[in-house]
Amino acid sequence: LGVANNNATSVDGMWNQQLSGSSALRIAVNYQDYEYSTKNTYADSPTAGMEQKNARVSFLSEWDEVDLYLQAHIEDWDGIAQPVGSIGIVANPLTGELCSPADAGSTRCFDNFGFNDGSDDFFAVSVNNDSPHKSDGYGFIAELNWHLNEQSTFTSLSSFNDLERSHAFNCDGSPARLCEGVLGLDTQLFSQEFRLLNELADYTLTSGIYFADETIEQDNLNDILRDFRGVLPTNLTATFIYDNEIKMQNLAVFSQIEVPVADKWMITAGLRYDYESLEYDSIATLNAVVDVNDLDGVVVPFYRVTDEQSDNGFTGQFAVNYRYSDISNLYYRFANGSKSGGYNGGFLSSEEQAILANYGKERLNAHEIGLKSFWPGKQLRMNWAAFYYDYNDQQVFMNQASETPQMPPVQLLENVADSTIYGLETEINYQATKQLAMLLSVGYIPHAEFEEYVDPLGNSITDNQLPFTSKWNVSAGLKYDTSLASYPLSANIIYDYQSEFYFDQNMNPYARQDGFSIVNANLKYDVENWSFTLWGKNLFDTEYSQLKFDLSSFLGMLEDFKGEGRRYGFDVSLQF
Repeated sequence: LGVANNNATSVDGMWNQQLSGSSALRIAVNYQDYEYSTKNTYADSPTAGMEQKNARVSFLSEWDEVDLYLQAHIEDWDGIAQPVGSIGIVANPLTGELCSPADAGSTRCFDNFGFNDGSDDFFAVSVNNDSPHKSDGYGFIAELNWHLNEQSTFTSLSSFNDLERSHAFNCDGSPARLCEGVLGLDTQLFSQEFRLLNELADYTLTSGIYFADETIEQDNLNDILRDFRGVLPTNLTATFIYDNEIKMQNLAVFSQIEVPVADKWMITAGLRYDYESLEYDSIATLNAVVDVNDLDGVVVPFYRVTDEQSDNGFTGQFAVNYRYSDISNLYYRFANGSKSGGYNGGFLSSEEQAILANYGKERLNAHEIGLKSFWPGKQLRMNWAAFYYDYNDQQVFMNQASETPQMPPVQLLENVADSTIYGLETEINYQATKQLAMLLSVGYIPHAEFEEYVDPLGNSITDNQLPFTSKWNVSAGLKYDTSLASYPLSANIIYDYQSEFYFDQNMNPYARQDGFSIVNANLKYDVENWSFTLWGKNLFDTEYSQLKFDLSSFLGMLEDFKGEGRRYGFDVSLQF
């Protein structure tokens, strides 16, 4: 059981029951109810928060030659979506003069319609946020392991998942009705894998076949500039209603072998062949005003876009592991992988965007070399790695102004040109004393840039930094174990730092996140079968954004998805 600030409560429970000498049943439930730390000062908006209910039933049987695992799960989420903030960038709405990036979002900056939230409190917003969220999902998993003999195991893994979701949103970050909508989703995914493992004295061979079939139905609408119906031209104040049906199938055959060479070498090689197909049908209508005396408007046909695509190819990996000494392993790994193409139908406001929403496969050649070391006597573990990633036709979410003035931006998941990322990372775990453990993890990415690319509107992003990519990522932690009244007491503190990055491909100075640090901590006390935990997240109430979405060409602002502020709570648990 748990309680926390922001009116949060939680319940977790698990019951594991042995049914016989070879089988058992497990039931697990989870319940959370919480409000967001973003404070909405607009009185007419409901309180934003989420109630989450999750349950899972699992069954396991282990016989002499066969193991069977079955699982069913169900989810029910209901609430009001987190309100977004408005980062106004207009200093004077009458002249169009812009604020500096450093001043954007302050009480001195507005959107195109003269709005700001009137507060310099980062977590305060003023939004017409009547935005309900509802998710219902369920699924099944079945895993069968048949031990053919001491060396060979046949595995069958089947799964099915169904999700229905309705997510309303307000993207103008203001009390006005300028940009609102609903994203509706109904998806079913079935997958089946058959795998054969052979563990022989001279090698280990894994081979298999995989099949997946997914259907996605989307029922979306975007309501644009509703407060200006009958004032602005009809083509600027409309509701875009679009339904997408997307069908995808994937068939793959794969094999991997691990071969020890001499006493200190291990070679791993794998190959996979994939065939993928995609079909989509996007149908849109418009609700527009044709008579200024009837602002409810009428529904008229807009567009229909249908197409299909398919792709196939080989991917694989090759790795060499060398046991340098009793405490150290050196390794090199090359992996050639791909990420499926698809149809990004989440936000469409024009036929132009619906046509361009089709994107292709992304490919990656990844090289990694590293050293893993462990000194048992000193209780010290150190891992080092250097990596080099070469992307081809990389999929990047692009946010660019529309060719039509004053229309919503074109938002695409698009195959840009190639990009290159390389860097270093290290991890150190040290048990300094019997009571004190220390952790340090550092990632350094000096280069993460697009190669030559010009977007459809003629904007060059060549040599731009990849979105969401920080040069430095640092994590450090301390854990101290002691006792109180002869019962275990442990304290943990974790520090995370992420250096500056951009939220879009244009390196827009308004869509930039400065470097920030987050500190989390907990104190746990165990008394026989009871555990008591006092915890805190983002203890210093660091102000940071999870996403800044550029709507400046449309509304003169950026949509700001704020990170969670300080959270703290108390949990108690009983094991019996």
